[in-house]
Amino acid sequence: MIKKGAAFHILLMSIFILASCQGNDSNNNPNNTAGNPANNNEEVSNENNDSDQNNSEENDDYKKIVTKNNELGFEIMDQLAEKDADNNTFISPVSLYMALSMVSSGAENETQSEITNLLGADDTDISTFNEANQSLLETLNDKDSDDIQLDIANSLWVDEQYNVDTKYEEIIDQYFHGKIASINSKDPEAADEINDWISEQTQNKIDDVVESPLSEDFAAMLVNAVYFNSDWSFPFDEEETKDDIFHLNNEEEKEVPFMHMDEKLDYVKNDDYEAVKLPYGEDGEMSMSLFLPSKDGDLASIHQAFQNDNIEDLMAEMDQTQGSISLPKFKIEYEEKMNDVLKQLGMEQAFDKELADFPNMIEEDESLYISTIKHSTYIDVNEEGTEAAGSTSVEMETTSMPVDEPFDLTFDHPFTMLITDEETGAVLFMGDIYDVAP
Repeated sequence: MIKKGAAFHILLMSIFILASCQGNDSNNNPNNTAGNPANNNEEVSNENNDSDQNNSEENDDYKKIVTKNNELGFEIMDQLAEKDADNNTFISPVSLYMALSMVSSGAENETQSEITNLLGADDTDISTFNEANQSLLETLNDKDSDDIQLDIANSLWVDEQYNVDTKYEEIIDQYFHGKIASINSKDPEAADEINDWISEQTQNKIDDVVESPLSEDFAAMLVNAVYFNSDWSFPFDEEETKDDIFHLNNEEEKEVPFMHMDEKLDYVKNDDYEAVKLPYGEDGEMSMSLFLPSKDGDLASIHQAFQNDNIEDLMAEMDQTQGSISLPKFKIEYEEKMNDVLKQLGMEQAFDKELADFPNMIEEDESLYISTIKHSTYIDVNEEGTEAAGSTSVEMETTSMPVDEPFDLTFDHPFTMLITDEETGAVLFMGDIYDVAP
């Protein structure tokens, strides 16, 4: 008998917040979450499950997926650039990669193959792949210090008429430390439960994401939330911030506040772009890299560099150089439905009501498919701290030019940004910035 296709929703929430930090007050208690398997239809509390975690200092399984995490981010950025040219794009590769990794464990056959191929895990057994995700999650969540707060949380919300498959519960709990909760999707307040969890994980910066009422065919929703808050290693002097002109791609101009800094920083210049790295925290455990195309180029040339070389090679071209930078202050909110982008990259069956194959998520004999993948981000860049961005493209190799003199770099036209974890090499956030809003 053919079963009715139940809508399996995936909501990807990513957030980067830069809050003003004074003294040691920036060391907020992290909102680490860990779920235990749900029992029947009872909601499980969101508790800290540190006892289940491996020692992240010894577990470097994340190395098996970091490069593909970064590559997938660049591939998605390329698709978004074609879809919506000359507009701001800001995504979290880690959030997208981890959410899709959770999805892959619930799929089988061609549906699973398409997802694992997209994630670069088609030659890896599912247990090894999940262990790599666990390693990345725990290593990144271990970053909290007086200078840097980084929290990544996962959750699975299931309609009360369904029971989560026991093995799938164990995967979400063990490898993704996810909260698992049962909700009555017919209740108008069901969406509020999910929104409240998102708001909690993002320090009340993002809410009202899930619309009420939920779909009549709602079966489940996966959510990934990323929260980042850090000071610069070398803060900008607020007294040096002055209004200046930012040139938009459509030949328009706008006056915005520019921050200024004179410091010795990692820097590189070649025919296509100049790039500089701004470290976070006392020890520079994380960083923002800014790529400014040459006057004759555009962001496509930067995308091309990301296609030709991996990010580690591009970063290795940088040398410590004394120089000056001028960077606009700005805030960006970004939201995008990712269905079409992921279909273009080869993940098609998961969205098809007739072909989707997700037999491993719930115990009931019900056909599931993905109805929506939604990605939301937020960023605030000011004198005390910042965020990240990135992009992808094809062909052409970049050769570094020797730097003998101090550089003077002004980000007064569209640029690309990345926020990277220095230990793992994982790109947490990336974006193309065409417009800045003070």
